[in-house]
Order: sequence, then structure tokens, then C-alpha cells
Amino acid sequence: MEKSTEVPSTPSARKALKVVDLKAILAEKGLETDGVKAILLQRLEDSLPAPDEEVAVSAVTAETATEEQATEEAAEAQVTEVVASKATEVKAAPAEDAGKSATELEKKKARASRFGVPLASSEDEKLATRASRFGIPPGEDAKKASRSARFGTTEAKGEQAPKGETEEDKAKRLARAKRFGTNDPSLEEDKKKARADRFSCGLTKKEQEDFEAKKSARAARFAGKA
Repeated sequence: MEKSTEVPSTPSARKALKVVDLKAILAEKGLETDGVKAILLQRLEDSLPAPDEEVAVSAVTAETATEEQATEEAAEAQVTEVVASKATEVKAAPAEDAGKSATELEKKKARASRFGVPLASSEDEKLATRASRFGIPPGEDAKKASRSARFGTTEAKGEQAPKGETEEDKAKRLARAKRFGTNDPSLEEDKKKARADRFSCGLTKKEQEDFEAKKSARAARFAGKA
């Protein structure tokens, strides 16, 4: 592989080149290699760029490199700014939550101080505080008892009706019990009577007693066989 001949950078050094070297350089550049040394040297000089052109090319190359470097630096700075912003947001989130909780607590304290009630920290305490404030007993059982006393109804099954009750009061009590779906002894008795009449099929009391006696004897007979 032939070694390429380097072109000297100064005119005097190019002028000192031998004819063989000039022809080798021109051949590498794809130029004609015939003629005497003066013609070969002139042909080489004509193929070289002017000094101003070299300076211009160097300036353009330097400017391009500077722009690329500036672009890369700007991109890196932008990425760094985004990362720092995200980190700040993550750190600020717990602080904001804590601030909100503190604000809500301060509101509750101010409300409790304004109405003269103790600050409740749980649902049970809130219910107890509300019951004490409005004079109502807390709890479901107490609520039922209060409602029963208020409307004159009985919550528990088998509870006796008030003594000295008139027929009109009884009718009102029964209507109220039916309306609110509460248990009432009188209603239970009426249901039992209706059920007995339904299944007696029009039998007299004596006939019903005989029927019950036969049913008991049959049950005892089959129980003995078992």
C-alpha cells in the first residue's frame, strides 16, 4: 500500500518539493501529472484552498461545535431542573397533608370552644357528647326506650299495656303500633284469636276439646310404637 504524500503548509516548502513528489500529490488529488516542475507546482497551488477559505471553514466548524455544546448544556440543565422540581414536590406533599390535618384540628377546637362542648376524638365520644348536649340517652336501647316513651308504644314483646287505658287510647295505641311496626300485646292476642278461628273450621268448644283429645291419643299411640 503506497504511502500518501503530505502537502506542505507553506508556499516555500511546496516549492522545495521534487517533481516526483509533486506528481504523487497531484495523482492523489486526481489531477494531471504531465509537464515541467513549474507547471506541476502551479497546478498544486491552484488546487489548494485560499487562506481566507480555510479561516472561514475553521470558524464555521468552531461555531457549530459551540452551538452543539450549548444545546447539550441547556438540555442537561433542563433535566436537572425537572428532577429538582419533582423532589421538591415530593417533600412538600407530607408537609401539606400535615398542614391540612392541623387546620382541621384547629377548626374542631374552635367549634368546640364556641359552643362550649368538649372536643370529641372518636365517634363514640361524639355520640355521647351530642346526647349530653341535647338531653337524649345514647345507645340503640336507650333510643328505643325514649321513642317508646315518647309515642306510647311498647318495644319489647309481651310488655303489658298501661293500666286504666280507655278504649279510645287503646285504639290509638294499636293504630300507632301498626303504623310504626312495633310489638303490642293486644295485637298479638288478636293475631292468636284470628289464627285459632281460622283453623277451628267453625267447631264448637266441646268439639274442639274432643278433637284435641283424639289428636293427643293418636300421638301417644304412635309414640309408643316408635
